[in-house]
Amino acid sequence: MITSSGGGGHLQAANAKSIELKRNYPLATIYSRDILRDWFINVIGAFAAQLWNTAQASGNVNAQRRVYKWNSLAEKILWLPIFLSALFTFIHYDIHKVVDTQTIGTSAVIYAMRIYQKICGRRLILEKLLSDLPTEKTIHFFNPIKKLSKKNKQFIKVICAKPLLSNNQSERDFWQKQCRLDLKNIEYQTFPIRPGFHKYKYQKFHQKKINLHLSTRSLLENFLIAETMKKGSIHAIFEKNAIHLSIQQEEYVVTLMLGSQPNSVAILKYIQSFVTFARQSKHKYLLFIFCNHQHILLTKMHKLIQSIKHYPTNLSIIPMGAQEDSIIAPLYSRSNATITRSGGLTSMELLIAGKGRVWIHSEDIEKTPWIGMPIWELGNAEYLMHHLNAEITTPQQFQSVIEAIEQDLNSPLDQ
Repeated sequence: MITSSGGGGHLQAANAKSIELKRNYPLATIYSRDILRDWFINVIGAFAAQLWNTAQASGNVNAQRRVYKWNSLAEKILWLPIFLSALFTFIHYDIHKVVDTQTIGTSAVIYAMRIYQKICGRRLILEKLLSDLPTEKTIHFFNPIKKLSKKNKQFIKVICAKPLLSNNQSERDFWQKQCRLDLKNIEYQTFPIRPGFHKYKYQKFHQKKINLHLSTRSLLENFLIAETMKKGSIHAIFEKNAIHLSIQQEEYVVTLMLGSQPNSVAILKYIQSFVTFARQSKHKYLLFIFCNHQHILLTKMHKLIQSIKHYPTNLSIIPMGAQEDSIIAPLYSRSNATITRSGGLTSMELLIAGKGRVWIHSEDIEKTPWIGMPIWELGNAEYLMHHLNAEITTPQQFQSVIEAIEQDLNSPLDQ
């Protein structure tokens, strides 16, 4: 399993695929290699991962684009280290199957497979598992594949969902244009997401009561979350490493999920907008915010909420660290609305489990929302817009969200 720690999607896809493989092949041994931290010089890989994660957390889309542009340079400079590392791994562990969920080193890995075949007599196929949705903008995956030689393309299979096609475009035309691959090199599979989400695939939205048991990883995290929640009116039981709460049928639930490295500035702006909105309403609102165990963000949220005068008690804000799929999936299913970055795995999870409205967060750059996300996330956004009627929003353009919430309250979705 080849993956990457740059962002969270590649790792999540690898973990989900590993679970599936262990279920289908219980006697198999799976070796996972992080192309940034295991196969590069650790300092270089760690620096590259940190560079990407920092760009995401700061909401700096231009920095994210710059990091992407360096991929082609990394392909050239790191071709030989990746080739040697892959070949050594294949021979040392007697590899029978290779799954790759990231974007770098495709050519080098395939050359290692060809040498491995000559040495060991075993033919390997690189199963390139897309951790983003297949659109014309999935260029970080597609461009390295398109550049492969005709001979190397015999050693690759792209694993993904069905692509988003333009008008009158066939699937054959799509894959020829994007990757110069035939349909025999493409295999459509279910999304590489955790099993808990698939339970909600065929369910319809229903505004019902559910119980959630959130996990916490430290006393500080538990304290910050508890003190933040106490400003609202949600009933909860606080334990050392867990928080138990109930969502009531009459409560309007909004989930705010801005990726594995959430932009704290954007989250604080959303909170301020929700507070202003809730003051003018008599309905009860729950705002769940994914923080991914970032104590700095939790501290900023706690400080902001504690400083708000005349805090509306009909608004309960529930910060969360990283949670298991047994928590996230039912929350997505119960949420009347979700505001999310259009990362690949998050988009796939919403396509399966999300039942309410979906807004796609964009950084507010030059007042043009479409500019406020990397091109592949823009492709994911278009996929969500096509399949879920999703819309684009920013903290500065929150009025459209308010209007839709008010519309829901006047005519609930499950009626």
